[in-house]
Amino acid sequence: MRGSKNLSGAASADSREFDVIVYGATTYTGNFICNYFMQTYGPPGTSLRWAIAGKNRSRLEKLKARLLKTIRREIGETEVKENELDIIQVDRNERTEDFHEMCERTKVVVTTDLGPCSKSGVPLIKACVSTGCDYINASAETLWSHKVISLFQEESVENNARVVVACGGFTGLADLGVLHLSSHLPIGVRPKFDHYIGPTKASFNARSIAALIYMFEPEFKVDPKLFYKAFSNPRILNFSSNKNTEKHSDPKLPTYSRLLSRWTCPFLMAPLNARMVHRSDEFNRYGPDFQYNEYVVLESVLSMFLYALFYCVYLGALSFPPTRVIIKKYIVDTKKVPRQDSLSNGSYASTIVVKDSNAVNNYYTCSVSLNHGDVMFKGTAAMMAEAAFLLASSHGDSGGVYTPASCPGLGSKLIETLNTTTNMEFDFTVEGDLSRNQVSRRVQSAG
Repeated sequence: MRGSKNLSGAASADSREFDVIVYGATTYTGNFICNYFMQTYGPPGTSLRWAIAGKNRSRLEKLKARLLKTIRREIGETEVKENELDIIQVDRNERTEDFHEMCERTKVVVTTDLGPCSKSGVPLIKACVSTGCDYINASAETLWSHKVISLFQEESVENNARVVVACGGFTGLADLGVLHLSSHLPIGVRPKFDHYIGPTKASFNARSIAALIYMFEPEFKVDPKLFYKAFSNPRILNFSSNKNTEKHSDPKLPTYSRLLSRWTCPFLMAPLNARMVHRSDEFNRYGPDFQYNEYVVLESVLSMFLYALFYCVYLGALSFPPTRVIIKKYIVDTKKVPRQDSLSNGSYASTIVVKDSNAVNNYYTCSVSLNHGDVMFKGTAAMMAEAAFLLASSHGDSGGVYTPASCPGLGSKLIETLNTTTNMEFDFTVEGDLSRNQVSRRVQSAG
């Protein structure tokens, strides 16, 4: 337990009742975040003032009892009192005015809604922004994020409210990995990042697939041009006039990598992840002509063919209304709980590669890995919890709609925290001056 780590700086001058409120605490992801807070920071008030919130009072009471019972076993029953974990009940209608009072009481709201946020999600952000409260969500939905930026970028800047999206899962790790590698590149190296995803042991996250499905629903295709851009333009979330104008699109076909001597295919989550990484580039300025692509490395022509076939069927099924109905009804069950063994034995490994444009055979890599934890649930909970602590400790920093890599108070600080203080062995390791053979070995060993 990290009881010795306390909030300081701007946060100490803030008179708000709580540092962090976990909204949706009784959800599956919410349980992981609350467990992480309790095990890492202890009961509220020890080093972090946090509370749980939701719509169902009885479920919140049960969660509170379980959390307190767990921590009592670790530090002794007499040290933990019933009133040390506050419960905040929000009206079931989830209107902005219902959230307003909750947001006024805290510096940061962590919401556990992993999607589809396109169906909701705006009232809570509106309440956070209007009260100068920071907001964290793990969702990387492109059209929803575009809507949030359009609606709240200016107001969030005026009120010093930081809205952080895509803070978790594959997207968060990719976003932070690119930031970490870019900070180690020599001046003049062309920022073309190729991210190779190794075999990953992760639980199936139905909400991530559901979020992608809802992007194809008629109500979200009101603007055909915007819908098309969401899948064709990696820079759709770059709103500034200084955005990179070089034409660049996602890889869509299998390619043979001479660097790796292996076949590669586009990663399934690439259409979401690349938009967030390019959003970070708008703030971090990784360099002129910045590009980011994601691939899965395959061992043979047969595996390449099978994966490419699945990829085409997958996108085709989402585009066709009758098959979307079948997928939503029989495959995407957002209430299904992952098996415990998949959560405990999960892992993730990938390698981001940049070629040195100033040398013939010189490369830089960043290995991104997560051991002893499922990247979609445990990994996401750890990232969101640590991000919430960092935001609370720097409350009042420059507002805006950000990604983890671009948000003031997060970025490199979040990488350092995940690298050194979590118990799931996050690892962001950069190496430079590598030959093609060395890079190939790095990528294949990560898999």
